[in-house]
Amino acid sequence: MLDEENSTVSVETTHFSKYMIVNREEWYKAWSTELYPSYYDYAPSGLSTVLVIDCSGSMQYNDPYEAGRKKAAESFINVLRNKDNVAILAEDSRPQILCNFTSVGQKNILLNSLNNIYSTGGNNFDASINQSIQLLKTQTGAPKKMIVFMSDGGCNISDSYLKEADSLDISIYTIGFGLGSDDKTLEHMAKMTHGEFYKAITTNDLADIYSQIALDTFFDTKDTDGDGLYDVFELAGIRVQNGQIVNTRYDLPDTDKDGLKDGVEIEPVPIYKTIIMDHKEQEVTAGYYFIMNSNPESNDDSDGDGYSDIEDPYPMDKPDILGDKYDFLDGETYYLTKMVGIYPEYYMNVKDNSTNPGASLIMYNYTGNNNQKFKFEWCDEGYKIHALNNEELVLTLHLNDDGSYSVFMGNDLNLQGQLWEVLPYNNGAKGLLGENGLVIRSKVLYYENNDTIGKPLYLSYKNNQISVSTDRINNARFMTCAIADWTRFGDAYMQYVGWTYTSNDKINRAMKNYTNNTKIGLKKYGDDKNIYFYNEKMLVINQSNGNFSDDGGLMFADVPMHGVICELMAAFNAATLAGENVNFFKTAAEFEYNALVLDIVTGGLFSNKTDYLKDGFYGSNPDKVSDWLDSLNLTYKTYKNPKIGDLEYAFDFGNALAQEMDSEFTNGNVAYFSYKYESSIELGAFAKVVTYQKQHSVAGIKDDNSGMIATFNRYSNYTEAQHNDGNTTYFNSIDEIANKEGCIFDVGYLIQKK
Repeated sequence: MLDEENSTVSVETTHFSKYMIVNREEWYKAWSTELYPSYYDYAPSGLSTVLVIDCSGSMQYNDPYEAGRKKAAESFINVLRNKDNVAILAEDSRPQILCNFTSVGQKNILLNSLNNIYSTGGNNFDASINQSIQLLKTQTGAPKKMIVFMSDGGCNISDSYLKEADSLDISIYTIGFGLGSDDKTLEHMAKMTHGEFYKAITTNDLADIYSQIALDTFFDTKDTDGDGLYDVFELAGIRVQNGQIVNTRYDLPDTDKDGLKDGVEIEPVPIYKTIIMDHKEQEVTAGYYFIMNSNPESNDDSDGDGYSDIEDPYPMDKPDILGDKYDFLDGETYYLTKMVGIYPEYYMNVKDNSTNPGASLIMYNYTGNNNQKFKFEWCDEGYKIHALNNEELVLTLHLNDDGSYSVFMGNDLNLQGQLWEVLPYNNGAKGLLGENGLVIRSKVLYYENNDTIGKPLYLSYKNNQISVSTDRINNARFMTCAIADWTRFGDAYMQYVGWTYTSNDKINRAMKNYTNNTKIGLKKYGDDKNIYFYNEKMLVINQSNGNFSDDGGLMFADVPMHGVICELMAAFNAATLAGENVNFFKTAAEFEYNALVLDIVTGGLFSNKTDYLKDGFYGSNPDKVSDWLDSLNLTYKTYKNPKIGDLEYAFDFGNALAQEMDSEFTNGNVAYFSYKYESSIELGAFAKVVTYQKQHSVAGIKDDNSGMIATFNRYSNYTEAQHNDGNTTYFNSIDEIANKEGCIFDVGYLIQKK
């Protein structure tokens, strides 16, 4: 169903899959042009080939589940045109025809017959070649007849059959598979019939060889730049799976200079495809296309997510959860450590705590100082990495006059050598010793001598000196370690996708909510908006309205955000007012798995129970806000009421603490404070116990104009304001808010502005 007003198309299907909507006429036009002329286009009939596949008992060891032979035969068939014909013969002591000659236009019949391959027979080369010849004699008019003969063993072959094949212009292409094949006999068979012999050790080799034989049969195999794509394809333009034509250089192996050969970004073996113009199948066309892994044409980042194709885990897809960019570490601070097993041994360290440009880096024992803390800044195409002892400097890669590289903290000049990617260690190490972790790759590629293909450079700690190396495995495994007892969003994301540690139910739930919440977003306009700009800083307000309402869709743990996120909002607003760049929904995810008041069991155990048994119903623990502030490396002072339990107020210091906080509250800091207010438990008709179970948290700042305390997120009946402009409420003091009748001060933080 087409909805032109909303520009949507909907259809009901019987199963879930991926679909692509195309302009039918343009789609058909893209495929109707024959780009790649072959040697046999002139002939009205197609080529005829017998695939002779070893089905002897020894194949139980070389290809125990028949999958390698099936894949190889399929790769050959996929290259052929609809008018070409194939027969499939099981090589055995008594050869069996698995499929008589069938046109590739009926590809499903051919592919289904491959399911009959077995591994229980013997060998009889004479009988198999003779049977193949008899089959090919029926193929009159074929411009080329050939036998592709694969065996992992061997036996005698009579030259009489080979001479007969040669006299009939039947070429035999032979493949010796595995370490036990009789390669001498197979070479002789190929030589006698003007074919060619190939050697395959693995099943992957086998598939590549079958494809190569098919390609070499049809096309000029000249490959000027050695990138794996034949010139005939690159000169014509390479049609990929969506019909798009990609243009690469035939004389340059890496057209976009991203460190990947064109023949890696595009699979070098084409596939022949039939395209139907309409559902009535009255008009069809067919042509070759290539599988594109990443785009080699003009950009090193095919999907525009900021990571180069050479190491992007998904070069044609945006990152899972994150959306558009790999900005999962943006604004976050970590120790960067060298690991021994699962434990940090040494920490990356600006040498001598230098704050000067040109300061070198080393691996050193833990000190916890700012020269060991590194902050990541996302810059759309990678990260800048700052040391906290001087955030004006960034980690810099410099090419020296002698061709070597040096790494140091340098002035931020927006250079390519100042951009880095954080990547999974096992993505390249292929699970070496089962070690997870990270590599940090420069956006600069290394060209050795006259190489035309660049190599990646990775941050390295060989001999505990920080430098770069093309070695991805040795001395390149880092781990981000938290600077506080708080798991940041980036750390959780890397666990979720399996880069570092194993994820858990809390993180999985938080990531699911993050995806949902970012799609919904915060309401920007109207009386019930959730975003408010105060002195050009974006704050979050109205925790019960806008998209925070019950039906707004925003989630916190197992409950809607409505009414349960005052601690989260106050923390976010306070950090923002203090000059820290934080993301609200990332912060929400962090509070989910770090600071829930009630955290019984995740995974939905109480998902069908009453709300008060659900994780998130009681919001976040304000005492944990200190850990979050530590993770941001903010300077603050804590004011904590030392009472024990909700019923014990004999030693309540709430008034004194709030007044002390007021006395130290200046324009140079921001306040976060939390207070509890009255609720009661009825004990019959004449008695009740007053408790302080309910809690509210607020961020405040000294207003430059009035000198009063400007606060945000008014949601409690106990916070009547001296003045309210609709978005901001003003009070004379923290004590006035947190210790009025029915309230009691719980905890507060004065946060120093940056």
